[in-house]
Amino acid sequence: MKKTAIAALSISLMLGLSACGGAAGSSQASASSAASQTQAQTVAETMAETAAATAAAAGSAGETVSGVRPEVKEAIDDYESFMNKYCDFMASYNAADTSKTAEYSELMAKYSDTMNSMEILKGSLSSEESAYLLEVSNRVNEKLAKIQADMTAETK
Repeated sequence: MKKTAIAALSISLMLGLSACGGAAGSSQASASSAASQTQAQTVAETMAETAAATAAAAGSAGETVSGVRPEVKEAIDDYESFMNKYCDFMASYNAADTSKTAEYSELMAKYSDTMNSMEILKGSLSSEESAYLLEVSNRVNEKLAKIQADMTAETK
């Protein structure tokens, strides 16, 4: 369960950070972007299925988060908050607009802080904590997949 949660989180971060790379207009970037979009959609679908199954098994679907230690919840919520800001940034990203460079640098500094706060997840997680992490990871992955699909559609 813990390995699944960490893998989901890693995939989410890889997809998120890869969404801003590449040169617009190149055929190689377009092919890579299309492959990334397909991969992101597959990951999002798999995460949705896994999160639903895990939440159902833990009995926590649609309920308030119980059985989650406050420090774990805070770390996961901080991660989701960061990723929401990152998704907002990427939704408004335009490679030709260099005015966002400072904002991107700030996001990367915040990314470092967020990842440091995630160190608590390296310990043993309860099934409720793992289910909550998967639920949050699923929401983040859905947003990242949508942004990547939107960016791919814009380059066509």
